[in-house]
Amino acid sequence: MMAAGLSILGRQDNTRTLVPAAGIFFRKAWAVFKRDIIESLSYKASFLFDLSGILANTLIFFFVAKLFSRQADPYLERYGGSIFRLS
Repeated sequence: MMAAGLSILGRQDNTRTLVPAAGIFFRKAWAVFKRDIIESLSYKASFLFDLSGILANTLIFFFVAKLFSRQADPYLERYGGSIFRLS
């Protein structure tokens, strides 16, 4: 009978071992992540454009957040003080 969270892996010699299912998942996820990083770094221009895009998006969100900070409160009074209010 198997314990919860364990999977059975068959071997060539027909012996079976119990391996934690989470361990298998994280090992595969790490291998995919590592492969993608190596591939991404091999295309230098694409990697630099990706990094500059991340930086640009971060700056845009920073300045939009500053726009809707406490300085914008007088303009938001008729909306209940928050443009993002859902109720």
